[in-house]
Amino acid sequence: MKGFYYFLSFMTRIPMPKIDYDEEKLGKSMKLFSLVGIVIGFYSIILFYSVFLCLEQFIFFSAFFTNNHIGSNF
Repeated sequence: MKGFYYFLSFMTRIPMPKIDYDEEKLGKSMKLFSLVGIVIGFYSIILFYSVFLCLEQFIFFSAFFTNNHIGSNF
């Protein structure tokens, strides 16, 4: 689990406990590369959908109040 936190703190800006970086530790934590990618992906999906759900009504109404309608010849 320590290697997971080590690689997650190396690959992202997510606040993690202070860890001294060492090439040997980083090499050992490379086997967790795909797991860290999955965690970052889920974090991004949750962030995207939470922002989308909060702004969904504004996006919907702004489509009706713009003058740039695609395909209109007015």
